[in-house]
Amino acid sequence: MNFLYVYDGHWPHNATRVSKQISVLISAGHSVTILSRSRPGQALNETNGKLSVVRLPSWKWRLADKLATYPVFLNPVWVSAIRSAASAIKADAIIVRDLPLAPAALHVARKMRIPAHYDMAEVYPAALDSILSHEAGIAIKIVRTLKLAVPIEKWVVHRAQSTFVVSEDSRERCIALGVPADRVVLVGNTPANPEALLSDWPIPDDLADAADRPMILFVGNIFADRGLRYVIDAMPTVLRSVPTALFAVVGDGRECPLLKAQVAEQSLQQHVRFLGWKHHDTHPAYLRHAQVGVLPFVATEHIRITLANKLFDYMGASLPVVASDVPSMRRIIDDASCGMLVEPENAAALADVLVKLLLDRSLRQTLGTNGREAVSGRYAWSNDASRFLAAVERPSTRARR
Repeated sequence: MNFLYVYDGHWPHNATRVSKQISVLISAGHSVTILSRSRPGQALNETNGKLSVVRLPSWKWRLADKLATYPVFLNPVWVSAIRSAASAIKADAIIVRDLPLAPAALHVARKMRIPAHYDMAEVYPAALDSILSHEAGIAIKIVRTLKLAVPIEKWVVHRAQSTFVVSEDSRERCIALGVPADRVVLVGNTPANPEALLSDWPIPDDLADAADRPMILFVGNIFADRGLRYVIDAMPTVLRSVPTALFAVVGDGRECPLLKAQVAEQSLQQHVRFLGWKHHDTHPAYLRHAQVGVLPFVATEHIRITLANKLFDYMGASLPVVASDVPSMRRIIDDASCGMLVEPENAAALADVLVKLLLDRSLRQTLGTNGREAVSGRYAWSNDASRFLAAVERPSTRARR
């Protein structure tokens, strides 16, 4: 089959989940073309192995570029690009990542009489509500003000042949919206290559001077609902018991400037390090040299029903997990006995747990081993990949139009 994968970001930036799904398709013998946004200097057309990449042209003027290519619902630029790319490859099916581009992808798929599959990596209505005013651009504010996301999501999930979700909580939510259970498919964020997570990676250059320091690690997008400010607030307490502790952050995002200002205000520059965005392929080296992986998320509706890649990456790397006590993460951590839960937005409780783990190597090893075994078994990517592949290869069914 020929698949067109429509990605609302800038390939390959922050595309861990997309990369895994594409690899599954290619390994099964299918042809894949990904359509994404572009950044200055990126090729508009390229071939990476068996993957073809098509990017929308970027405009010289930043505002014009944002207005022209912003992935919001039925943007005519995207509709035209999806139609053109799907026609060029004679697509048999379209997979679209996240709600902003789903209506455009479904529109083109309907015109071409081919199925469209919707990857709900983010529960968009809930995610919008979690974005603070300082993080929201004009388009986000307009969509949120007009309350468009809720009715559009209902329209999409009833018309997509399959909706892929990241957690059981998200799946139950979709079924509650009236979507038939067999069209809501759990495709988790489990690691595709767990063996790489345990390889003997050398310490990355930007951490070479901290090789002997106990490290708390966060990997991922840096948004306000990720709760990193509570780790920073916890660090002075942590340092009283573990004076050389380092909190390393791999990623970027809208909250970075505020977090860096917070670090400077508390004079923690020697103990909090922002390493910037790294390609997912480089993450195992950072995981290999950490002692604890943190997910200090704020308990928004969005966080309560989604699961991040980093949870399973931490587990696969045999890192004990410290996470906010929200239903989706509690379900996994309690089941796997791989970490410790803390009350969300409680820096003091977070500090106590971090100190306990940093000082207790045996406990870290026990929790880490449990997590690794769970990722090798019931949370193996092979299970998610099989469900994903079965759904996209299934003969087309007539969804609501």
